Amino acid sequence: MERLFALPVPFRRESVRAEAASAFRELANLATPEQSDLLAAFLDGNPSRAGMSEVVRVLEQSPVQLPDLVCRLAEVCIEVYGEDAGDLSTTGAGVAMDLSKIVVRLYAQTEDPAIQVRCLDLIDEMERHHFMGLSSELQRLDR
Repeated sequence: MERLFALPVPFRRESVRAEAASAFRELANLATPEQSDLLAAFLDGNPSRAGMSEVVRVLEQSPVQLPDLVCRLAEVCIEVYGEDAGDLSTTGAGVAMDLSKIVVRLYAQTEDPAIQVRCLDLIDEMERHHFMGLSSELQRLDR
């Protein structure tokens, strides 16, 4: 069957990315291995800012052990949101608050020394960009 109307390629890519990000709404209900598989596919798909924001928000609400791929997600988010992460007038500040929670949580949850070192490196980088919420999460960890 021939299409009568074809969407421009960028629009199709963005709609596919948005649909993939929406799959994360159920992420909190998945076990860690399934979260990891979904997160890997998401990160391999060159995610948009909006998609990353959604994924970070949902991961922050997840009650299970976070997958190690949170480190890769954090690296991408720091690159994308770094400039906005400390500015309350931007959406980057909201992402920064949730990302701060999940990176510190992964650090506390994992027993893998390599992941702990990676989390500490991420925390240092987040500090350099003045990520909102990071200080309070670190204080909470100290308690």
